[in-house]
Amino acid sequence: MNKQWRCYKANKTNSGAASCIDTRVVEKTKNDYTTKELLVFWTGALQNGKDKNNNAVFAWPSKSDNTNINKSVIFKLGQTDLGEIIAVLNGIKNEVGLATGNFKGSLFHKNENGNTTLGFTKAKDLGYYVRLAKKTNTSSQLIEVKHTLSFSEGEILRVLLEDIVREMFNV
Repeated sequence: MNKQWRCYKANKTNSGAASCIDTRVVEKTKNDYTTKELLVFWTGALQNGKDKNNNAVFAWPSKSDNTNINKSVIFKLGQTDLGEIIAVLNGIKNEVGLATGNFKGSLFHKNENGNTTLGFTKAKDLGYYVRLAKKTNTSSQLIEVKHTLSFSEGEILRVLLEDIVREMFNV
């Protein structure tokens, strides 16, 4: 099951953003026993100009080079992270994460390279606010990708994420 969903929020000033939910299955072998795991990533990319047809271009990260490394954020979603987003989409919570503290309204991940956050908040009568951010250990620069999702885009996202959670237990 490799699913991908993209949402583009381009604008005339080239300051738009886009999101991609991407899944991939990986196999792990330990002690002659192979298991499969479904990995889920939310990638945010900044608008990066226009192509020859005057269509918006986005700075999606590339495995082959680091060209867009400072214009995109990748956030790996675990089961609890997915549950937090689904809870907001179902109207159970107004925002992901804790209601107080340094990372109020966001999910926080840290690893040996730095940290990333994902903010997902219901916006009254507007849909949802999305904010992906990262800060690496090698740079003091904060990279942010922010945009909104309409309620209809949120419904598509809800169905997709619920399917992903179901699939995680059937891989």
